[in-house]
Amino acid sequence: VTFSSCGSRVPSLAGTQVVNLSQSDAILDVNVFSACGTSIATGVGSVTGSSVSLNFTQNFHVSPNCTLRIQTVQSGSVESGEQTISGTSRSTVSAMGNCGSGLPCEVKANLLMGRCAPGSCTFQNCP
Repeated sequence: VTFSSCGSRVPSLAGTQVVNLSQSDAILDVNVFSACGTSIATGVGSVTGSSVSLNFTQNFHVSPNCTLRIQTVQSGSVESGEQTISGTSRSTVSAMGNCGSGLPCEVKANLLMGRCAPGSCTFQNCP
């Protein structure tokens, strides 16, 4: 994370995730999973030359009266023989319900995605 105006009460958006990208011409379908395979979000993206842009939204239920909506835009460049994407991730966190003050807020982070062979994007030590 390179910048955050969200404070400590918003759950961390950093960490390892598995992103499944399906491509049809310049359009991408995006499916985001936790490191243990739980579906987190779906979205869309695009590819123009070596530039990639991904957009997805997830809802995080904090309490019966508060749900955080996290809208993420990730953009970067395809590098290393189409094996990595590096760039920036920007998430806007807004509230649905009574989540207190300080929202909406923003979290920016560096983005590094590495391609893994089909079926090898699994992680251990999952509950």
